[in-house]
Amino acid sequence: MSGDGHDHAAGASAKALGGAILLNVVITLAEAGVGFHAGSLALLADALHNLSDVGSLVLAWVGARLALRAATATRTFGLLRAEPLVAFVNGLLLLPLAGSLVWAGLQRLGSGASPPGGVVMILGAVALAANAGSALLLKPHAADDLGTRSALLHLLADAAASAAVILGGALMWAGVPHVDPILSIGIGLLSAWAAFGVVRDAAHLLAEGAPAGASADQVADSLRGVPGVLDVHHVHVWSVSSRLHAASAHLVIPDAPLSEAAGLVALAQKRLHEAHDIAHATLQLEAVACDASGVVADPRLASPG
Repeated sequence: MSGDGHDHAAGASAKALGGAILLNVVITLAEAGVGFHAGSLALLADALHNLSDVGSLVLAWVGARLALRAATATRTFGLLRAEPLVAFVNGLLLLPLAGSLVWAGLQRLGSGASPPGGVVMILGAVALAANAGSALLLKPHAADDLGTRSALLHLLADAAASAAVILGGALMWAGVPHVDPILSIGIGLLSAWAAFGVVRDAAHLLAEGAPAGASADQVADSLRGVPGVLDVHHVHVWSVSSRLHAASAHLVIPDAPLSEAAGLVALAQKRLHEAHDIAHATLQLEAVACDASGVVADPRLASPG
């Protein structure tokens, strides 16, 4: 993807996130107010979960805005790494919140108190509509942006929680006991599951992990298929952000004029872009293989040159 493409995608994500933030602020305030007045732990739990959505959306918005910053001499990839960093913090913040919802539900299980089921159903339906609307705003941008995807996961988890609240309200209305705390526990566990996935994916990016379908071995196999490439070694593959994938490798080729080698490099870079969506590839050409003869070479052990 070109620089203009990255900027357009990040700008569109930021706009969608802004609309989702507004929707979730409104529903959070409504659920918290009614939940406190009605004494519904399920509504308060869903309000807290919605509050985490607001936080995740704000963090994702900040990440999308930072990703628009141009590259500089000291930040040659701009601030694209802000995206996985924001997603990582976002996921970590959700984990203790999820634990608190589970704990509150366990504490309430021994109580026979039950809030009005009709009120719970109405607020659950409003929350579900707001979460669904926010998710629809973010869905077109989630595939290209981990920060936006993390916010979308929050919203989907909360939409499921809101649906559970509606069902729970119907059961409360029918007089079924202990529904309110059980809902709180379920929402907490659902939140923890979503948070774990976000933290795992963001940590992989922050640790310079290879994107899916682009391991060092897979990249080396693709490069070996380029006409003129005799061998491939010292391969590194990583994701700068969920939008930008990068790679470097040493290619052994026949001794040839620089003009011919340039064409081979262009063909190899095109192959990597088409096969693995790697837009930034740095390839070192060698007529004789250097000491780093393995596909994966530990950079701490490789000698220069």
